[in-house]
Amino acid sequence: MITQEKSLEDVLIELQLLSREQWLSIQRESREKNTTPEKLLVEKKILSSEVITKAKAIALKVPFVDLKKIQIPDDTQNIIPLQVAQRYRMIIFFKKDDLVKVAMVDPTDFQALDYVRGRTNCRIEPHIAAPEDVEYLIGTQSRFDTTIGAALDSVQENDAEDIFKLTKEISLSNAAGKMQADSTPVVQMVNNVFDFAIKKGASDIHIEGEDNEARVRCRIDGILQEITRFPLSVHPAVISRVKIMSNMKIDEKRIPQDGRISLKTGTKEYDLRVSTLPTIHGEKIVIRLLTKTEKIPTLEELGFRGRALHLTMKYFQRTNGMFLSTGPTGSGKSTTLYSALKYVNTPEVNTVTLEDPVEHIISGVNQVQINAVAGLTFGSGLRSIVRQDPNIIMVGEIRDMETADLAINASLTGHLVFSTLHTNNAASGITRLIDIGIEPFLVASTVNIIVAQRLVRKICSDCREKIPASTTVVEQMQKYIPFMFRNTQEREFLLAAYPNIISSSDANTVMIYHGKGCNMCRGTGYHGRMGIYEVMEITDKIRDLAIKKSSENEIQYQAITEGMLTLLQEGMLKVLDGQTSIEEVLRVAA
Repeated sequence: MITQEKSLEDVLIELQLLSREQWLSIQRESREKNTTPEKLLVEKKILSSEVITKAKAIALKVPFVDLKKIQIPDDTQNIIPLQVAQRYRMIIFFKKDDLVKVAMVDPTDFQALDYVRGRTNCRIEPHIAAPEDVEYLIGTQSRFDTTIGAALDSVQENDAEDIFKLTKEISLSNAAGKMQADSTPVVQMVNNVFDFAIKKGASDIHIEGEDNEARVRCRIDGILQEITRFPLSVHPAVISRVKIMSNMKIDEKRIPQDGRISLKTGTKEYDLRVSTLPTIHGEKIVIRLLTKTEKIPTLEELGFRGRALHLTMKYFQRTNGMFLSTGPTGSGKSTTLYSALKYVNTPEVNTVTLEDPVEHIISGVNQVQINAVAGLTFGSGLRSIVRQDPNIIMVGEIRDMETADLAINASLTGHLVFSTLHTNNAASGITRLIDIGIEPFLVASTVNIIVAQRLVRKICSDCREKIPASTTVVEQMQKYIPFMFRNTQEREFLLAAYPNIISSSDANTVMIYHGKGCNMCRGTGYHGRMGIYEVMEITDKIRDLAIKKSSENEIQYQAITEGMLTLLQEGMLKVLDGQTSIEEVLRVAA
């Protein structure tokens, strides 16, 4: 039986983390605010939740477990039903033979311990863990197969065609129909898919049929991961349910359709963009998840460093010209433009955007959603915008001659224009505009700066460790960033921009990082993404090359001569900086 031999107050004071006067003050304030001293200490950033939990472990004489640094198998955590884990705020993180280890927010909860003992018939060893770590794992650890399995069992007990008919007849505008819908197995299954994708931070959901089965995949940190399979007979019902939610025609299966779903979970609102495509195995659905309430990151948070950051901020001060962000689909171009708009938008300027879709709402910015069906295209919208007395214009994408011509003319007539292009590098942004049909002298006189970018996965901060770079890795680095292996002024400048770099001219001492894999990164070693950037300033020499219609290679060579880092070079510096891996950089930029 666990008994508290010391109070939390005594332990914190003994460890000299707080004075007695501080504790008494926190106690008084916590009573006034109807909260606990522990929560108040964390809110005021006096002590971290982890420090407080470790102090509790000393007071209770129970082991502390850092859940961020261990990986829990799904079958181990799933010993406890999800509802029970949520109620008692506990997780089984280890089971071997007749021993079970439980991570708990309150290890003195004997009712919870008795439940685990009765369910497992094992010896129970309680541990204490930080509350946010327990809650995070309860919310994100994959119980997906279990919940989907239960829904599929219900589906297979009935005839799939009957369930499809039931789903088809549901009207979400009818309250009774909605209650009936929420209780059907297919609806529960779709809800579980959405819930899983949101908790895992997925950007897209793919639901598609194959020869004998259908599968669900989620794009997490830019990589598609299969999360479940289900019988092909259930596939039409699942597709029908998503169509109903997104206001599509459920009986139209011959042509592609587009729709939208609005969801709210807690304080976050999600805008789901749904697209269907007829295939030989039935309709395929792709759902893009956009967070309406998500904070727009700064350029530094996106990964801009050193010269790239300096040049970008420099051209934000201009009142005219063009800022172009380039890269393939899904490389973060729109997010870069949103960060730029957040920086340049002030009460003194009129900012108008043309977007397809509007992914983030920015206070003070007039944002326009493209509606091609109604005749509102980038071209027609841009014609109207220039009559709205704008200072700053953002065009979501330059796709054709009409949009490019209007954007160029807007920048010539005293507007600062932000837009994107689909090109592989910064130099090809110039040749792309010329290929579209813009006169070279207009490109040279309007474009200020071109940023090429890619997204790489970040090494998980919870399980990353330092390792010596292999000979192969060092050779690749010396190929792309030889200046980092010499004591030059250029190297010193870059070390200031990338302060965590550990390297020297001796290849044997080059250190890099990798992720071992843990619960927080789902065993992948990566968690979250960041950008790598190639920022090309349009200098006089590059303008001359543009007017002469020089090749992409000639323009890029000149930019490198003037100090531009290529995507591969910037990526390698971030490898040395411990932010990503060389495999990631080569995957997206080679």
